[in-house]
Amino acid sequence: MNAFALRQRMQHSQTSMSETRSTAAAAAGTAAATPGSVQYSYVYINIPNATFIQPNAINDAGLVVGWYLDSSFNYHGFIWQNGTLQYVDHPGALQTNLTGINNLGQIIGLYEDASFNVHAATYSPANSAWSDLPVIPGAWQLYIESAISLDDEGEALGCAASDTLPTELTWIWHPARQTYSYLTSAAAGPGLTCGEALNDFQTVVGFMGTAYDGNPPFLFLGDNLTGYPIVPLPPSLQGSGVAPLGLNNRGTVAGTVYFPSENSVSAFLRNRDGVFSIVNDAAWPQTYLTGVNDFGVLIGDVYDPTTGLSPGFVAYPQGWSASAQHAQ
Repeated sequence: MNAFALRQRMQHSQTSMSETRSTAAAAAGTAAATPGSVQYSYVYINIPNATFIQPNAINDAGLVVGWYLDSSFNYHGFIWQNGTLQYVDHPGALQTNLTGINNLGQIIGLYEDASFNVHAATYSPANSAWSDLPVIPGAWQLYIESAISLDDEGEALGCAASDTLPTELTWIWHPARQTYSYLTSAAAGPGLTCGEALNDFQTVVGFMGTAYDGNPPFLFLGDNLTGYPIVPLPPSLQGSGVAPLGLNNRGTVAGTVYFPSENSVSAFLRNRDGVFSIVNDAAWPQTYLTGVNDFGVLIGDVYDPTTGLSPGFVAYPQGWSASAQHAQ
């Protein structure tokens, strides 16, 4: 399964799921035997008539960007902060997905034009202005569900796919130099190197795997192209599909793990010391974690396969306060 397919599968495409797990069961069973010690307060993001909602990124000011599907299953972007929701669609686009935001409030995303071509573009909420990134050289394609991350220097990281080859390519756009660089790994062979998130220290988290392998591991990549260390998984996560989707400046990785043998999912965090913990919302059968900011505030979505409900969420750590955050 490639990175895009794994991501889609973990975004509720398990329509035939016959067994779900509660938070306690997931933490005590197949998931790592280290349930998260931090308690969280969940605030849910609901959008009228949306069939699915996914927050993609959160900055240190608590601004959240993401996408939702309408009743026709088309993508639309949104911005959320402290309960206030703003809808964002690229003018004339068929679909829009807001994927990344940095601590300067700069936003990046994707849109699909009338010819069904997908473009990466930055977005300015102040004047509703869009600015396209240059087309990636070569026969590489972007997809509306792709992930693009943005650091405080305005550098963007994404993953492109080939329509003709079983491979994927991680790219980084450098606005100061107006050029792309690429992260590929010899270890992947004729396969994929797909970055999902970038922080301000040029650390990247993403997937690596050979073509068509079932469970690509995830790894850290450096923009200087000096190495591609694979992050080892604890025994309890071996054989699972791990999707690392968020990374903050403290080195914390946020993501979701899928257990194919049990058809269940759990959200996880990995701290800078390499310790994995399971972080699920006890009120919902399934939790998908997509991001974390430098204050430990989490974003993601939850899902109940019985009701079909799937709101997004922002999860605040116990003891968190907006005043304390802004004072730092």
